[in-house]
Amino acid sequence: MSFLWTSLIKLLSETISKEKIGKAIVTMGTTVAIGTFLVYSLSALFVATLNYKFTFYVASMILLIVSAIWIFNYNRLVIPLKEEVRIKEVTNSNINKDKISSLGMLVVVLAIFAVANNLIKDGLTVWTPDILDSLYDTPSWLSILLTLCLPILAVFGTALAVNLHKKIKDFISLSTILYASSIILLVIVMIFIKMDAVPVTIICFALTSCLMAGVNNIITSMVPLEMKDKINSGKLAGILNGFCYLGSTLSAY
Repeated sequence: MSFLWTSLIKLLSETISKEKIGKAIVTMGTTVAIGTFLVYSLSALFVATLNYKFTFYVASMILLIVSAIWIFNYNRLVIPLKEEVRIKEVTNSNINKDKISSLGMLVVVLAIFAVANNLIKDGLTVWTPDILDSLYDTPSWLSILLTLCLPILAVFGTALAVNLHKKIKDFISLSTILYASSIILLVIVMIFIKMDAVPVTIICFALTSCLMAGVNNIITSMVPLEMKDKINSGKLAGILNGFCYLGSTLSAY
């Protein structure tokens, strides 16, 4: 999946104008959320009615169909865009040492943000049902519903990040604001978690998931696409995506 995302970012950086980047980011932000929702739903359906193996059969079939559509329509869809939008490549000789240094620092900070982001985001998806079950003894259907709904909030998180970026241009500042808001929500959870305040806990977890989805799209989509004139967007997306997966691994561990 990381390879596909990196390739998509690279392709978009070569074919899309800066005016349309916001719409592209919001559109891409819906794909993972909808895909996750469909996979969980199909898995539950097949486990209940047929066999869990059908999930893999259906996923493989969809992958083959989408791949065929992409291959047969690539020339018609992509090449005209590449001709319309000409990207000026910036070589290392045109970038002074100060710019390289500041760019390197930005990547380092974003890499740290990426680990923390997926640690929280995927941690919520993985552990929220278990927390509710062990602390509040909530019914299993509610845990399944939350597992389905949390990824959908990524759509709203992406839209929120894109709209905030219109007013807050600095990526670090924008991410910090979203992180600070998440910290407040999680502190509220820690205060109310032992008071059997199930609705408060669920709402705070949901809002945190939404905010973390926004940070994730800043890191993996917004930054690579908007910095395409300064650095290879595909390479940057791949590096930051790798740190995101590190955070996901830590959350499960």
